[in-house]
Amino acid sequence: MLSAHEGSALRPFTNHDFRAYRRKVRRCLDVFAQMLEAQLLDRELGMTGVELELCLVDSDFNPAMRNAEVLANEVPGVTVPDEILARMRRASERGRDRDRKWHAQIINLAARRATWQHETERNLLHLSR
Repeated sequence: MLSAHEGSALRPFTNHDFRAYRRKVRRCLDVFAQMLEAQLLDRELGMTGVELELCLVDSDFNPAMRNAEVLANEVPGVTVPDEILARMRRASERGRDRDRKWHAQIINLAARRATWQHETERNLLHLSR
């Protein structure tokens, strides 16, 4: 798994990162427990719950865009209409195509920048002689 901290590049997710994440989740659950104990939440309306968000990723840690498929095939009692599954598959394919184009543009820009830097350094070296 990869992690990105603000202002830094992607790096491997370390055991330290996992421990820090677990501490943060534990703090959130502790606060939720305190709110329940202090009766700060309205139980009569039934509007209190826990939301879990799973980020499904592919082998390159990019969004897998398979939420509907996983719900339909892996979660007992959940039915996802075929038209929704088809629409989500098409959206996923469009997203992958878009990502491929973006990656190609980034590589192209990086190559152009490297060429520009090389030429600039060469010109500066030539001028300094």
